[in-house]
Amino acid sequence: MVLETARRLADCGHQVHVVCIWADSAIVGQVGDRIQFHQIGGTLSSSIWFWIRFNHTCRQVLKVVDAITATADGMKTVLFPQVFPANWWGAFIARYRPQFASVWYCQEPSAFIHSSVWKRSLPWPKNWIAILISPLMAWLDRRRCRRFSRVLVNSEFSRRNVIQVYGFPDQACRTAYLGVDHQRFKPDSSAIRKPWVCVIAKITRFKNVDVIVKAIAEMVRRGLTGVHLHVIGVGDALEECRHTAEADSITEHVTFHGRLGDDRVVELLQQSRVFCLASADEPFGLVVVEALACGTPVVAMDSGGPREILYDLPCGKLCSSVDVTQIANALEHFLTMNKETFATVSDAATQRAKGFSWDNATQQIEDELMQAIAGAGLQKPVLG
Repeated sequence: MVLETARRLADCGHQVHVVCIWADSAIVGQVGDRIQFHQIGGTLSSSIWFWIRFNHTCRQVLKVVDAITATADGMKTVLFPQVFPANWWGAFIARYRPQFASVWYCQEPSAFIHSSVWKRSLPWPKNWIAILISPLMAWLDRRRCRRFSRVLVNSEFSRRNVIQVYGFPDQACRTAYLGVDHQRFKPDSSAIRKPWVCVIAKITRFKNVDVIVKAIAEMVRRGLTGVHLHVIGVGDALEECRHTAEADSITEHVTFHGRLGDDRVVELLQQSRVFCLASADEPFGLVVVEALACGTPVVAMDSGGPREILYDLPCGKLCSSVDVTQIANALEHFLTMNKETFATVSDAATQRAKGFSWDNATQQIEDELMQAIAGAGLQKPVLG
């Protein structure tokens, strides 16, 4: 999301600076030619050293922002922090540089602070550590994040959640849906659809990939012996999912790919009959839109962002709970569909995905950033 929107904002004539811990050249690629990346270094927030050095890091970020604005040649500056810890960096700067407009893009209230389900899904002892420190973290998070003048969110579900957690007024919290790269994620007419189920996720207990594995086993018992599950991603629960496949004697029906390159991910989506996301209360679910853009129907939970994306559409099946039988029935619906009906469903999926583009998302974000800057009508701002 950072790279896609930053590149387009730069193309609109803005000076765009990205302050981050690290900017991997393999990920940044050619975008680095149009955007200035400022790497402060250090450890990730999962390390205790990150927290020991947190105030020092905030001062580093402030120093970088001051250096950026010193060369801005009179142009206005707007802070645009996003996921944790960038939102706390932004809140720190908003406190000491109140002259800057500040717009926070909140993908969701930090799950490790505010989500009981997410905290319980962590492996021991991380789950107990998260539960013990979350009251203090929640108090700090609310106190800091209220410094932002306005908030953008990725779905109406997230909007309601953010207003409830942080207490922002309705008019200060706006929905700006994420987009998809339709040049990359698109149907391939030459690809042969196979009885494959595709999953793309960080393999944690929160994502319930083990339940999808059990649903595959259920379909095999029903006689769908050609079904195959492709799991893309890594995480704490990966070994648990492998053991589930072994216990249900379906290892030949499941492939755990780990990390894959973007091109291979698209190929699997184009060749699969259905995509599955089994986590409840996903804030948006960008992978859902990417699957639809490839013409692949989706099975997801009837909650969060996926409900907004798929509600009452033939290209989606929403399950009321994370239940093996419900998920198996929904997957089987698409796996056993005849060729003509599937073609209609696939076209509906592609059409639905067209409503989510990075150009549309960037236009809305740009409008919000410009409105956040008092008197910015005569000149482009510096976007940090």
